[in-house]
Amino acid sequence: MIAFGNYRLDVEEMLLSHDGTSVVLEPKVLAVLLYLYDNHTHYVTMEDLHNNVWRDRIVSDAAIRRTISKLRTLFDDDHKNPSYIKSLPTRGYKLVCPVSVIDSCTDRTTLIQDSIKNSRHLGDNLISAENISGGNQASLQSTYSASAVSRHRTKGLYLLLITALLLWATINSTLYFSDKKKPHRDKRRAIVTEVIDSLPGEKRALALSPNEQYIAFTGQVGEQSGYQIHLKKQNYHEFLPITQDAHLPLGLAFSADNKTLFYSDYKDGNSSLSKIILTDAATYNSEKLVQGYVSVGNVFTSPDLALVYFAGQKLESEPMFIYSYNTETRETKRVTSSTQRYNYDSRGAITPDGKMMAVLRISEYDSINEVRVIDLVNNNVIYRHQQSEVIYDIKWLDNENIVMLDEEKLIKINHINDKTSKLIEAPHNLAYLTVKNKEHVLAVNRTPPKKLFFEQSLPINSGATQQIFKLKPDIYFMAYQLDNDYKVILFSKNNINTLAQLNIVTNEITPYIETEHDLSIITSTSSDKLLLIKINQRFALFNSETKELRYITSGEDFIGDATFSEDQKSVLFSVKNYDQWEILNYDITTESITPMFKNFRYIRTHGKNYILGTPEQELIWKHHKTDEKIKLNHRLSYEPNTYWYVRGDSIFWSSHDLVQTTFHQLDVSDLENPSESKITFDYDKVRSYFSINHDGTAFTYFQRQQGKSDIVSIPFR
Repeated sequence: MIAFGNYRLDVEEMLLSHDGTSVVLEPKVLAVLLYLYDNHTHYVTMEDLHNNVWRDRIVSDAAIRRTISKLRTLFDDDHKNPSYIKSLPTRGYKLVCPVSVIDSCTDRTTLIQDSIKNSRHLGDNLISAENISGGNQASLQSTYSASAVSRHRTKGLYLLLITALLLWATINSTLYFSDKKKPHRDKRRAIVTEVIDSLPGEKRALALSPNEQYIAFTGQVGEQSGYQIHLKKQNYHEFLPITQDAHLPLGLAFSADNKTLFYSDYKDGNSSLSKIILTDAATYNSEKLVQGYVSVGNVFTSPDLALVYFAGQKLESEPMFIYSYNTETRETKRVTSSTQRYNYDSRGAITPDGKMMAVLRISEYDSINEVRVIDLVNNNVIYRHQQSEVIYDIKWLDNENIVMLDEEKLIKINHINDKTSKLIEAPHNLAYLTVKNKEHVLAVNRTPPKKLFFEQSLPINSGATQQIFKLKPDIYFMAYQLDNDYKVILFSKNNINTLAQLNIVTNEITPYIETEHDLSIITSTSSDKLLLIKINQRFALFNSETKELRYITSGEDFIGDATFSEDQKSVLFSVKNYDQWEILNYDITTESITPMFKNFRYIRTHGKNYILGTPEQELIWKHHKTDEKIKLNHRLSYEPNTYWYVRGDSIFWSSHDLVQTTFHQLDVSDLENPSESKITFDYDKVRSYFSINHDGTAFTYFQRQQGKSDIVSIPFR
């Protein structure tokens, strides 16, 4: 424990306590506070914080100032008349409050017990004000229940705590918390799986009927068959395809009485929720219940036969929420809510007694995955578990225990006593859980496919492959540079996205930017000196020579598209103000911003003229001086993770429907009669990431070899 004036910090638990209330600190906020503590005898400069807290991560000074501001808010400190953190121009920041280490085991144990108790009470009081239909999510961002505490430990900070406390105090406090806070390791956990007989090919969803009579899965048996739902009776070898015209069913759930299978589907740009009556085995007719959504994903059911739940996104401008559909009244209601557009609820599950819902909420802003438990009777959030590791799936084992699968492990979480048990901690390739009973789950086990990058000649349908690059599997995007021996790449490893330069001759990688946030490359100047990127939902310029990162937009802007001007002295980008999109011009030298065009979301230069895209993705050519516009009668893709370029008189873009990926080339040398060429691939093999070289003679994309997926049975005991 460290005392900061009237506040107490439990370093291991990341709890800052004051007057009976406790707040869990964000990892970077804690790291800055500890660095200030370690250097409290002198001022800490901005450069010190860059080099020691963020180390090799490139962040702006504004990001550091925001972290200091968060600390001042936590300490209720006035920056004009500070009692805790003082700042001086050019000198930096300094702690001016009394600081000391609390050595007493009694003080430590008492304080931590009070912290946990008050943290839970504080969480209950705040959460009771945030019911399902609405509430202030922002007020809860830095205040969690004690369940979140043990998920954010860092080894370095833990070692710091040990050195700060007397040995006997550390031992006693460790014993005290060994059962209450540390993940419980069940020695009986199973690491052996049994493969269940199923069809070959990729699988995208899995469900088991409550009476264990049926297993349903979404599979693609052959490349031309598409994804359909297959039904299999337990201990039988026959597989019944119960859909014929589905496109990509992503969510499957049986009703509690085993008579109905609900599923979500994505087709022709719209998502829907449908049902199949299983008692009508002769026809297996499908009936649409909900349609017209941008996205419908996970589907789950309740003991209440009238209700089926799904994760859905109604509008592009909205996050994904959990909705309920009443099969009797045919009413659809939104169940969850958020005040943050970067939060979305991707999965859910209902307890066997129907009284609680577990929801997986993902925050794109800070890369946090949160499992929250909602009391459906009182409409209160009663439990939260947070982590940075990506969570794949959640299911209830019983009314107390959640089984959670993330990228590293399979664990059981008891939301009553906040105890976790690792069921599988060895490396795995599991996805799509379904529960058989309290001690048994089924999952899809996938063999990771190998990845190759192909460089192909243009025009885009020529089919002539020039080069094949065998790169590290973590690399998912490769862009051209003027020097053919170098490429700019993006790769992801251990939840860190990295922008780097790759020497394709020596295979040497030089990292530029590392971040926990989303990161994508848009384009570069002809000299390759400036890279235009999107990082954490903001446009930014990265100088590959000086390593300077300069943000163009703020975190509050709702951004669309960006490119360099023809003379490369400006960045042209789009933002949404209220309900209207607008193209703006950012002068790189003066950093001034001026308006250009309204009602356009997409922009590229075509010589001195422009290729624009409406919010509905319609492509339009516009003269740079006059208001002359020519419709090109083609549209860009509205799907995420698609790219587009203009090279000479050709427009290139990618599209996908999660089953097929298409690369398009539109020749606009004759603006009145543009001609299109395209090439189509299986989406599972070729994703929509691609790049075009500077002179428009070649494009690069990556292709994955077909992976293998099996349904496996996983017993816990």
